[in-house]
Amino acid sequence: VAENMDSTLPEVEKMLEPYLSQFGQRQDATSHDSISDILDNERFVAYRGPLTTARKA
Repeated sequence: VAENMDSTLPEVEKMLEPYLSQFGQRQDATSHDSISDILDNERFVAYRGPLTTARKA
């Protein structure tokens, strides 16, 4: 099974490339804040809640 998975890996990576290329940080990003600084920002803290709870806008 593992050998079969290894042989199909390049094909799967090629198929996922358009989707995975959307992840990551842009080269021209102006913010140098760390992820924890961004998430600790008061904009995010004010709306923090369980993911199962829907908020009304």
